[in-house]
Amino acid sequence: MNIHRRADDTPLPEAELEQANEAAEESPRSSKPVLVYILILFVVAFLLIAYSALVQQHSQITALDKLSDNLTAAQEVQNLQERIIELQGQLEAEEKQNRDLSDQLEDLQQEYEYSATAALDAQEAQNALYALYTLQQQYLTRDFDGCRATLAEMEASSLYDALPTEARDGKATSPAMRYRQLREAINKLPTEPPAAAAEPTDNG
Repeated sequence: MNIHRRADDTPLPEAELEQANEAAEESPRSSKPVLVYILILFVVAFLLIAYSALVQQHSQITALDKLSDNLTAAQEVQNLQERIIELQGQLEAEEKQNRDLSDQLEDLQQEYEYSATAALDAQEAQNALYALYTLQQQYLTRDFDGCRATLAEMEASSLYDALPTEARDGKATSPAMRYRQLREAINKLPTEPPAAAAEPTDNG
């Protein structure tokens, strides 16, 4: 048993001694609820901090997911734009190629028409030269009826227009000029040959 004394070292009365003992026994008991309360507050604060951290982490993950989705969508849009630009370039190149091919086709058609016209002109010129040669041979052989028929055929078909107007050597008479000379000479011929003079008869 603890003996409590005063400052002057005199023993305390019995009543005061009992009150001091009770206070000494109740002091440790009263400190335990405070510690439990503080511990509960600490646990609650820790749980709140942990919950706040989890909520913040979830929010960050959600934001990161949204940002990732937005970046993915933006990348897809960019890829589509690049693809559209690429297709537009290909379309322009194909259109240019089509225009070039159309121009080439038009040039070939013009060439073909020119060649066909030149071939036709050459054929007509050849026919005209052959008719002129026939006319000249008929005139030399004095086949004047044949000359008139050939001349009429050339006049009717305008074949004489296909005759070259220049000679090959530049010195001889051109086929067109030769045709005019023959036509003028044939037109001057009498339509009927003159009647042959009657041979005198020997009467005596």
